[in-house]
Amino acid sequence: MRNLILLIFSIAFIIAACTDQKESVKLEPGTPEYALAEDLAKKIISLNPDDNKVIVEANEFNITTGEVIKVLHSRIGSNQSRLTNQSEEQIRQIIISNADRLAEQKLLLQAAEDA
Repeated sequence: MRNLILLIFSIAFIIAACTDQKESVKLEPGTPEYALAEDLAKKIISLNPDDNKVIVEANEFNITTGEVIKVLHSRIGSNQSRLTNQSEEQIRQIIISNADRLAEQKLLLQAAEDA
């Protein structure tokens, strides 16, 4: 799994063309996604919604913690407690897994646009 993640990130950097990066997704205070990020930040400080750190960086795109949290929230809906009750390591793996999926989707979309 780690090799796959490293391969995907490597591909993202190698394929990178000189295009403008899109704006990063930032969570707005008062939204359910922001509240989820605040709850998760109690276990993993780097998920603080006000920081909105870049966790995947490529020339074509960046993926921020805000974008991953938005995807997570759309997938789990009202079952937030299932996620927030996970251990720190489990949350990290969930974040990595979702960031990986987002990167794959963006790379595939970019390849389709180029084709």
